[in-house]
Amino acid sequence: MIDAEWTGSPGAAEIRTHIVERCVRSGWPANDIVAVVADPELETWIWQDSPIVESVVGYSGPSLRQELASSGAWPLTSTKPLRPKETLEAELRRNRIPRSSALYRKVAEKISVKNFVDPAFVDLRAALQRWFPLMAV
Repeated sequence: MIDAEWTGSPGAAEIRTHIVERCVRSGWPANDIVAVVADPELETWIWQDSPIVESVVGYSGPSLRQELASSGAWPLTSTKPLRPKETLEAELRRNRIPRSSALYRKVAEKISVKNFVDPAFVDLRAALQRWFPLMAV
């Protein structure tokens, strides 16, 4: 798993293709390879329209999703904020909550992966279901 956004990045599709090609050349069976490229960045997974996310980032208004849509940070037509990492950091700063791995853990413990709509995470979920068919994902 890798972020698609970094200096000199060729973009998510090219990164994915490059990783898969390298793995195949190294002898991995093509159907066992899943190159998960978070576009633009890993923080994409945390952004779900959920009271759990609102609680973790310290939001107490009527709807964080609506507020972020009004500010332009998360258009209603998009499944994630335009700048997921920066939006998360801004919300935490605004609510005086230090960024820590514990925040991510709180969200991960409570949000179902079934609600993920981001293509990278849908690919990851599908691969886990394929690799571990008896596991509830």
